[in-house]
Amino acid sequence: MLFSLWLLLFANVKVLGANAYLTAPPSISVASVTACTGQMATLVSTGCTGAISWEGNGVSIGGPTPSIGFQTPSGVQTPTLIPFKITCTESSSVASTTATITVVPVPSLTITASAATTVSEGSTVTLTAAGCDYGTMHWSTGTADNGRTQIVVLPLQTTTYSATCTVGDNCQATASRTVTVQPVPKLSLITMVSKARARIGDVLTYTVIVSNTGNAAANNVVVEEYISAKANYIPNSATASTGTFTAGIPTNTWAFATLPANASATLTYSASVVGEGVVNVTSTIQNVDTTQVCTSIPILVCPGSGYVVQVNAPAGYSNYKFYNGTALVQEGPLNSYTATTAGEYKVLVDDGTGVCQQQSCCPLVIEDVPVSLTLTSATGSTLASGSSTTLLANGCQSGTVAWSNSLTGVSQVVSPTVTTAYSATCTTPEGCTASVSMSLSVLGPQVSVQKFVSATKAQLGSLVTFTVVVANTGPVAASAVAVRDSVGGGVIVPGSVNVSQGAFSPNSLTSLWNVGTLPASSTATLVYSVSIVNEGVVYASANAGGQVSQVCLSVPVNVCPGDPVMIELTAPAGYTRYEWYRGTEKVYDGLLTSFTATALGEYRVIGYKGNVQCPDLTCCPIFIESDSIPLYDVVATRPTCLTNQPQANGSLRLSGLGSNTGQFMYQYSEGTSFNAAAALQPAPVPVPAGGVIASTLNQAKTYTVRVFNALGCFRDVTVTLSVSCDCPPNLCVPVAIRKTKTRP
Repeated sequence: MLFSLWLLLFANVKVLGANAYLTAPPSISVASVTACTGQMATLVSTGCTGAISWEGNGVSIGGPTPSIGFQTPSGVQTPTLIPFKITCTESSSVASTTATITVVPVPSLTITASAATTVSEGSTVTLTAAGCDYGTMHWSTGTADNGRTQIVVLPLQTTTYSATCTVGDNCQATASRTVTVQPVPKLSLITMVSKARARIGDVLTYTVIVSNTGNAAANNVVVEEYISAKANYIPNSATASTGTFTAGIPTNTWAFATLPANASATLTYSASVVGEGVVNVTSTIQNVDTTQVCTSIPILVCPGSGYVVQVNAPAGYSNYKFYNGTALVQEGPLNSYTATTAGEYKVLVDDGTGVCQQQSCCPLVIEDVPVSLTLTSATGSTLASGSSTTLLANGCQSGTVAWSNSLTGVSQVVSPTVTTAYSATCTTPEGCTASVSMSLSVLGPQVSVQKFVSATKAQLGSLVTFTVVVANTGPVAASAVAVRDSVGGGVIVPGSVNVSQGAFSPNSLTSLWNVGTLPASSTATLVYSVSIVNEGVVYASANAGGQVSQVCLSVPVNVCPGDPVMIELTAPAGYTRYEWYRGTEKVYDGLLTSFTATALGEYRVIGYKGNVQCPDLTCCPIFIESDSIPLYDVVATRPTCLTNQPQANGSLRLSGLGSNTGQFMYQYSEGTSFNAAAALQPAPVPVPAGGVIASTLNQAKTYTVRVFNALGCFRDVTVTLSVSCDCPPNLCVPVAIRKTKTRP
């Protein structure tokens, strides 16, 4: 074969001058065709540019055209092949090919239906074409069905379907089938509920709409309304635009004879909520449509009660996802979850294919019961004695209020005579409680007393002034007010008492001031003077109905200059340890309540109970001081003379003792030192006003005067009384004589 090819190639070489080239052999192709018996069939060649010859069954039948028409024989009952040879000649090159005309019987097409050709609207029909064994099928339904012998149609109205079988160019057969459509009703349901969330006792209103979108009336329509156990149908609440509503438990029935095409009917009814959880209502037209609506009824629990609520989902799924809000709280094969906190719980389930479905169209809601309570009083926390006020319990929205005085209601009018505590408890329908209390202070007369002293330190025998102020700061008058007053270490000076109201009865132990009635927001005042008679600390107090005010003043304990100091100081008992201080110096730290002071100074004490320091036990300090006699003088005034005789009017006078000379005592004796045994007074006597202690002296002598203070301290002063009554010496006095003229 390779050799023949090379011969063919060299045989086509031509020489043109100096150039040589090859000529390709001719090409020709003819497509075989199928034609019906007795009809013209055409064969067409392509690719040949030279002369073409046609031979059929070895006999030349045409040429040199590129196509020929061939009349097929008639009466062919089975497919018959007629072969052709086609030759292409170009110059000296020849190429040939073959083609076939297949002669087939004329098609006889029929269409059959899978069922009756009269069907209800919405039904499908299978159409099958037969007799197109050698051609191509074309359906009137569109190109998608072309080439098929069987198609499925869903006519919406009466429709004629046709099919064409095509063989070759001109051979066709057509058949048709009419499908008659009988119109039917098309029912659908819509169910609506008035509330997505409600509470026990609420009324839910349901609206059910049945629509017929078909082209035929619906007859004998029955709608079943199933209400779950969480709600009860309210009798006689149903209103239907057509038909009859029949109540039942748990399923209600709504039936009507006819619903025309393209029409709708409406039913409304109500149900009362009787349980917590989810109220489900299912509306059903048997074998047609089902709808469901739901309402969440919160499960109310008491705050802090440690509640447990079981959240359940339908069984039969491979995986469950429980959510509280958007938070995933449990995932796995269990179809229940135990909720211990408030929230909105939903569940998603997996049907095994990995597709999650929403199983709870309404969440299971758990809520803490809102329960709170506060108490207020129209007068605040206080009221005047003898008056009333209204107590109001706030915040108990849906519960009942019970009071500690066995009364009920959100408000109470009370008239306490003493400070009283009131309490109220709010109890909700769920049994949750909240309690609160408040105390009302009854303001009667508010009597208080204060006592003041004019000095914090005074000397023995001096005068100080005490002031007592009693006040009524209450809203009502105080009657029969009395103040018990006492001063230790002092004597009230007669005539010094002054009261703004009432009567004061002084007493050496406890005096009584009968104030009487003291109006609201008023005061009364007592003022008196006291002569200090005791050394140490003078305490004075005033007591008005148990209200005590105490003041103190320090009266120095005096010792004579040069005398040893041995003063015992005593603190109150009842403390575990005592610290005594002289100024800032600690002079004693121990268990004894008493301390002996051996030096002059200012003393204070601090007591301890355990390791706790108690306040200064002496509100006023104790002073130990040296009590010396003032530096006084003795003025001696000599007696006068009569001729040469001294008169008995010489005197001794004390000066420098101050205006209160009576606080001092004196004695005197002759000599340069005091001799108590020879004293001219048998006992010390007070220094008289003016200080003159002797006024009948007429002899020149030396005297020693001793002045004592109340403590017994003394100071001596020596003075000499001089006397001079002698005649003076003779003196020479010149005498002048003058002569005067006298009348004869």
